[in-house]
Amino acid sequence: MQKPSVVYLIDHKGRDLMGAALIAYHLEKLGIVCHMEPLQSWRSSLPAWKPNLILFNHLLSKELANYSSELHKRGILVAVMLNEGLCLGDTQRKYLSQKQHPNVHCDLYLTWNDLHRDELIKQKFVSKPEKVITTGVPRFDFYKQPWLTAYQGTNKKSLAQVLVNTTFALAHFHERTEEEQATLISALGEGKIPEKKDYKGMIKAHYNGRNKLPRFLSELLNDGSFYITLRPHPREDLEFYTQWINKLPEDQQKRISLDGKTLIQEAIITSDIVLNCENCTTSVESWIADKPTLTLTFDKHPAFHTETYSKRSPQISEPAAIIKTLQETLKNRKQLEYQDTRQAYLDTWVHKTDGKCAERAAQAIHQAVNNRPCRNPTYPSDFSSLRRKLKLWLAHAFDEPSHTQLKHWIRWKTKGSSGKQPMKYRNYLKAVRPSESKAAMNRIKKAAQSP
Repeated sequence: MQKPSVVYLIDHKGRDLMGAALIAYHLEKLGIVCHMEPLQSWRSSLPAWKPNLILFNHLLSKELANYSSELHKRGILVAVMLNEGLCLGDTQRKYLSQKQHPNVHCDLYLTWNDLHRDELIKQKFVSKPEKVITTGVPRFDFYKQPWLTAYQGTNKKSLAQVLVNTTFALAHFHERTEEEQATLISALGEGKIPEKKDYKGMIKAHYNGRNKLPRFLSELLNDGSFYITLRPHPREDLEFYTQWINKLPEDQQKRISLDGKTLIQEAIITSDIVLNCENCTTSVESWIADKPTLTLTFDKHPAFHTETYSKRSPQISEPAAIIKTLQETLKNRKQLEYQDTRQAYLDTWVHKTDGKCAERAAQAIHQAVNNRPCRNPTYPSDFSSLRRKLKLWLAHAFDEPSHTQLKHWIRWKTKGSSGKQPMKYRNYLKAVRPSESKAAMNRIKKAAQSP
């Protein structure tokens, strides 16, 4: 008898892959095959894998809304788990809980916190209210045993390890056309989220913040007591930082590394102290990992400089203050004055930090699949679907994502991630490959067997 299967569509491998793989690991133990594919494979995955359920990271676009309706008619379950599911603001949470298109269909919604769950139920986003389930954040499981062992004991150096997480994901839009900048309107809620309407101001704030950051880093390098791991947001252009580092004196270049590949969990776990640029989910992750955390402030745009972080970590607004603040914090690693408010935040917004969030998500998916109303779904068999299926299988044979274009493959082989990147090439770079999914699963299985 063929095992039931699930397709998990992954938006960005650097942020989402390990959490997705952990869910896939638990699904495998429950007897469900999980295919991890890039988000752009949403159409080709259906004829290729014939899943019983497809897990999306959102259903906000008209295209995906139409697709969810088609899947429902075919008897295939539709599930959602946001990749950034805190939903802190009331208007943002309401927007993400409403059906932005009337034909949206959702059978199962896995949330990070109860506030989002309650709003989804209120807005009747899911076909049945009991199918909105709070699991917590699967990728945060890696800060707890046994999954923590996947990252422990790596990349230690003699100097104090300072992890600097930059969050200037919109900075590259500053040099793009008005038309390209306007594409943010859709990504930021179609103007329905008041704090996200000022997309031009947000672009400028990220651009200015990125330009100011080297002054803070120079203070650390001039001091000579720290080793800096500079880890840009997955959507940032690394070229800006590469050019700046290449201009540094040789002795300073030895005390800083630009890391665009290491997974954030590993970067946090192997650090001694974490510096975040205004609001960033990595602050929350650092608290869970018991790492001392500081916040660098720049233009203080209201979309980025939020109370979440300004009230729960010491702030550094001037480069001259960074050395003293770091030294004091390293002596007071527990940051006891912030512990109560941080824990209250975690209890409210990430549900549980017990290392079992992915397991809860897998159990909810397993139950949905086992109780699916349609046992014989239909799958497309037209020429376009056949072509998509064959293209996906061929791409997998060469360890490439299904939406690979020859020009992107050639650029990757010749230039990698250097230089200015067109939007479609950026999507190609963030797409998960079969070998990466396999490596993530192997890492998880090895951690599961650790004492």
